[in-house]
Amino acid sequence: MNTNSRNRLRLLPLALLAALASAPAFAQDTDTTAGTSTDASAQAAVDSAKRARDDARAAQDAAKSAAQAQQSGALSAEGAQNAAANAYNANQASMDANASANAAVNAANDANAAKSAIQGGTAQPAAAAMQGRSAAAEASSASADAGNAAAAAQRAAQATQEAVTAPPPPPPASVAPQPPMPPAPPANATGSTTLTDASGVQTTVSSLHASPMPRDHSADFKALDRNGDGSISRTEARGDKYLSLAFSSLDADHNGRLDNDEAMRWLNN
Repeated sequence: MNTNSRNRLRLLPLALLAALASAPAFAQDTDTTAGTSTDASAQAAVDSAKRARDDARAAQDAAKSAAQAQQSGALSAEGAQNAAANAYNANQASMDANASANAAVNAANDANAAKSAIQGGTAQPAAAAMQGRSAAAEASSASADAGNAAAAAQRAAQATQEAVTAPPPPPPASVAPQPPMPPAPPANATGSTTLTDASGVQTTVSSLHASPMPRDHSADFKALDRNGDGSISRTEARGDKYLSLAFSSLDADHNGRLDNDEAMRWLNN
């Protein structure tokens, strides 16, 4: 065996001894790091739980405010209905915020338990540190949920207040009754005009053709045809002054006599 080989064999036990001697120091450094990490996780979890409790109290105050606004009464039936719905939403959001706050507190307790386990030496530092980090993350998430629920409760409380103070809708516009249509003028009207009085009532005034003057309907053809020749002469027509006036217009053939057809146009008119 040459000199270099013997030297390497003597150095190997020395390196092993140095490694064994440094192992406790490395483990001590690892434990210290785990303890510091767990302390930070526990503090972060406690801070998250505190914020969650504050948000839960804010949500509870908002729900109480909404309930009081609803009980004060609304100005309209629609407002009362909207107020009841929003007050209910505020109460539900308050319960959600409280549940999230409780979850954050429980997570903070878990993080503190991990911290105590490291300090008391009852748990592996690495495992306890992992437990602390997980608990801190749960507390942070629960705190965020509590904040969102508190904001929802406050919005619902504001909506409740607006619902009870909203004015009632205006009544439907009344439609004025239309005046009756004026009656149609008679067929023999020569003209008409419509008059409207102060109350809106309309009256139609029509001018009419003069009605024919009354005549003696007993003066029939036979009575007028005195000589019985089947026609009425101008002299015979004088027996009825109205027939006498219309004689020329009735004498269609202008023979100075009215036959039965010509006379009947007047008698039947």
